[in-house]
Amino acid sequence: MNNESACKHVRAILAKNLRECRKKAHLSQQQLAYSAGINRTYLSDLENENANASVDMLVKVSEALDVSLLSLFKGLEPAVDVVLETLAQTKDGSFR
Repeated sequence: MNNESACKHVRAILAKNLRECRKKAHLSQQQLAYSAGINRTYLSDLENENANASVDMLVKVSEALDVSLLSLFKGLEPAVDVVLETLAQTKDGSFR
């Protein structure tokens, strides 16, 4: 898995879990965005894998949903080693 594929994989898992947690909480995107203090279109972009999330934003969203930050990455566990290996191959260890 190359760096681009690893990033897409993480975004896909985050998008799926974010959407599922929001729906389980019976919140619209607008309601969650308001509670988390973020823009609704940004939240939509995250749920549609069209944006990268910052750690600060993920903390705000997980708190607004009353879920753990780790729950937003549920299902990533089997791929963590692949993602970490891919990141280790980059010069600065960052997602691009």
